[in-house]
Amino acid sequence: MRLKRFLNGKMAKSVMAVTLAGVITAACVAVGSDSINSNGTDINAQNIQTVTAGADSYVADETSQMTGSDAKGAFTTEDLGISASDYTDDEQIAKAADTIANADAQNIVNTQFELIPVEKLAITADTSSENEVMGGRKEYIDNGGAKQSAAVKFAETPMYVYGVDVSKWQGDINWAAAKASGISFAMIKCAGRSTGDGSLYIDPYFVQNIQAAQSVGIQCGVYFFSQATNIVEAYEEACLTVQLCQQYNITYPVAFDWESASDYRVALVPQNQLTMNMIAATFCNTVASYGYTPMVYACKNDLYNTFEPASLSASYKIWMANYYNDYYYTSNIYMFERPLPATSFPYQMWQFGVTNAIPGFNGYVDMDLGFFYYMPTVAATSFQLTVTQKEISTTFGSPVNLLDGVIAVSSAGIDATPFVTYLISDVNGQLVTEDYAYANVGIYAVTYTLTDVDGTTASEQALLYVYPPTGA
Repeated sequence: MRLKRFLNGKMAKSVMAVTLAGVITAACVAVGSDSINSNGTDINAQNIQTVTAGADSYVADETSQMTGSDAKGAFTTEDLGISASDYTDDEQIAKAADTIANADAQNIVNTQFELIPVEKLAITADTSSENEVMGGRKEYIDNGGAKQSAAVKFAETPMYVYGVDVSKWQGDINWAAAKASGISFAMIKCAGRSTGDGSLYIDPYFVQNIQAAQSVGIQCGVYFFSQATNIVEAYEEACLTVQLCQQYNITYPVAFDWESASDYRVALVPQNQLTMNMIAATFCNTVASYGYTPMVYACKNDLYNTFEPASLSASYKIWMANYYNDYYYTSNIYMFERPLPATSFPYQMWQFGVTNAIPGFNGYVDMDLGFFYYMPTVAATSFQLTVTQKEISTTFGSPVNLLDGVIAVSSAGIDATPFVTYLISDVNGQLVTEDYAYANVGIYAVTYTLTDVDGTTASEQALLYVYPPTGA
């Protein structure tokens, strides 16, 4: 069912949250396997991690340079609360970038590679041409509040969630309305590199957007609009990104948003796929060394033809842009009418379209489907599955909730009860359905199982007694 059916009339905004929440709930069952993409080619997506290779559907990249004309976007060292150091030696920077590019992506968390201070990065004003303007602009503000508590810890949990990615082009956003409509996360542009002269700039709406979004409980990630043509430029971009992020509790990934077009500077310096992977690795490894989850954003075509996707996706999360025509500058929102785009590599976030159907936005905004969410954790604890009712009694034809009294906690400290599964077997050890048990008097074994995030499993058993009906 497409959202635009609900957007005609006064009920549009009131049903939005129910619609998105209901769609995500329904999507937790198997996604359909057959659909036709915009070119009329069958594609079959098998799961949210790795889907079989298929023909490309319509790809629409975010090809406009996200820059603007407000010099207030140029942060200073004082704004960022960092100390300066001497980075005049270009050879030193090149060596540092090479070390980071070749680092083991799996073993660099909290390494904290040295950063180039922001005042050494030659930040310029955020400028763009008139035909690139898609929204208003405003001086950035820093009200000193709206930051998430650093004491709150989060753990990644697989699930489908809707999100948006924003920059200054969305202007002032009513984040409370967006949250109420069912938006769970936001990828917020912090900065970028010019598609022309390659200068660095900061999005003037970054502070406003991240503070306002976090203040209403929307989880935030960050992206940098990259035009890096070598590992040194990727290192510079990551250094700026980390210093902008350090004031905030970033829960979603920090993304290397690399984009190409015929008139972009990156088109003048084409690189082979392995070199592009090294450029992405430089950015990703730098942000990962500060504890952020790295991610690479690109359109499907670039992921296949510019990067080497198999090794890239083995090291970092992938955020893929790949649109069906129905969701490209329309009032439609992807609601699992079709399978996810087919690829030969895993991806964890899908930018599926541009819509004007989300409350809180004055015009169009990019829409994303995330395949994960970050749940607040309780105090650290051990993996636990406890069945408090070892004997459960009912009568013929009277179902009971077999999860009553079941306590499950993951090793991350998250309530894992919704992820507990159970099987029922008769006295002969034969598996039976729950309906069968309630329709046949007898004693049954109920085996509960919980699988932790690292694959560890735990099992517990209880007995289910189904008695004859009263008076029989």
